[in-house]
Amino acid sequence: MHTFRDFRALRVDTEVVGTTEQLEAGGFRPGDLVEDEESGYYLYEMARWSDDGRPLRVAGAIGILSPAANSATPGNASEWAGPVNRGSAAHAGTAEIGEERALLWAFADTDVIDQVRPYRIGPIARITDLDGVAHRIYALVQPAAVDMLRKAAERAELAILGTGNERTVPSGLREMLCFFCQAKDLAELVAPVQMLFVGPGVAGTLADLPKAWAASSEPLERPHLVISGGNQRVFVPVGPSALRTLTEVRTHLASLPGVDVRHFEFPASVEAEVTSPDVVSVASPRIPAHEIITAALAGEAVDPASVGIFPRPLPALFRGEAPADG
Repeated sequence: MHTFRDFRALRVDTEVVGTTEQLEAGGFRPGDLVEDEESGYYLYEMARWSDDGRPLRVAGAIGILSPAANSATPGNASEWAGPVNRGSAAHAGTAEIGEERALLWAFADTDVIDQVRPYRIGPIARITDLDGVAHRIYALVQPAAVDMLRKAAERAELAILGTGNERTVPSGLREMLCFFCQAKDLAELVAPVQMLFVGPGVAGTLADLPKAWAASSEPLERPHLVISGGNQRVFVPVGPSALRTLTEVRTHLASLPGVDVRHFEFPASVEAEVTSPDVVSVASPRIPAHEIITAALAGEAVDPASVGIFPRPLPALFRGEAPADG
C-alpha cells in the first residue's frame, strides 16, 4: 500500500527570496531558508487568470509519497529523485530535495482538499512567477485535518503523473515529494499543448510522416494537431484519443537524431508558422482530463508538461525535510 505522510520542511523564505529569478538561480545562504516548527502537510494554491478573463484557483497538498512496490506508477527510482534529505538551515547544501522532475503529481477522486482548506494557516510563503501565476503555501498542521488528508490519500486509487518511462516502481523506491490533487480540478489545469522539436533538418521529416496518422495538408474540421516546419504545415486528426495521438507524434519526433524537445505554457505565443528547417512546432488542442487520468491509472508515463498541465508548483521552494530532532 502506498503511504502519504506529512513532514516538517526546510524551505526557501520568500520574504527574503522574493522572485522566481532568485529562486531559479539557487545558491541559497542559511539566511534564505527557514525550518518550519510543526510537521504537517502544505496546502499549495496557484491562482491565475484564464484565457477568457476568469480568475482560476487550484489547490493541492504537498506531502511525501512512497508508492507501493507493485503500483502502476511510471518511473525509475534513480530517475525520479533521491531520498528526502534531512538537513538544517545552517547546512543548506545538504538539504536538497531535488529538481522539478522530482515532484510527482497524484490525482484522486476525492473532495478532501476542499474539506481541509478551512484549517489552513498562512500563507507562510508567497511568490509570483514570470507567467503571472500567484503561488501561495499554507501550513496544514491541525491533527484532525492531517489525519483526514492522510487517510483520504492512502485509501484512494492514485493517478500518478511524472516524467519516468517505466511502468513499475522498483521495490526499493525512495520517498518523493508529491502534489496531491482532486481529480475534478484537473480540467482547470490543462491548457492546449505547444511543443517545439529542434534539430538539424527536422522539418524535412514532415514530408514522410507515418501513414497511419492520416496527415492532411488542408485544415480539418474535426479535432487535430497542427505540425509546422520549414514553411510546411500539416494537420493530423487526433482520432478517439488526443493524448494517444500526441504521444505518438512526440515519441516519433523526439526519436529523430539530435532533436531537443521544448514545451511552452502559452501556445498562442508561438503559433506562427515555423520557417526554419531545423524547427518543428506541434500544437494540440486541450487534452481531455479524463484521458490523462485514465492513462495514469493504467501506469502509462505521463509528463505534466507534455500534456499541457499549467500552472505547476515550484518544488524548488522546498529544499528538504528538517531534522527530526528539530
